[in-house]
Amino acid sequence: MAVAKKNAQAHGIAKKIKYLRGNLLTPFLDKNQLRDAIVVANLPYLDLAWKNLLNSSDTKGLKYEPHLALYAGKDGLDAYRKLARQLRPSIGKNITLLCEIGHLQKKEMQKIFSFAEKTAFHKDLVRKWRICVIKI
Repeated sequence: MAVAKKNAQAHGIAKKIKYLRGNLLTPFLDKNQLRDAIVVANLPYLDLAWKNLLNSSDTKGLKYEPHLALYAGKDGLDAYRKLARQLRPSIGKNITLLCEIGHLQKKEMQKIFSFAEKTAFHKDLVRKWRICVIKI
């Protein structure tokens, strides 16, 4: 949170931001405030097989990232499963989730968020399925 506060101050918007600390959506869920919301999530989504690719030219920058920021379980989607469990009780509360996923995770994301009203996927600039939009 210290980095977020420093960045906000550097950009002159620190007084416009309310900082909340929690595990995914817990600060909102604890106060029953998750309604009519857009949630943007860039959760870890790499599977453990990616560790073997860290020396490639496409992924060399990832070796400087903390493990927790990149990997989420065997298939990379544990954080999204947890987020789905938090969102499931909010069906009908007009929530849209925008997130980045691995380009091969489209089918599994559809299963994880099978309770959603609508799930759509979009390709990134290199034409891979990376953007997921979920309407709850």
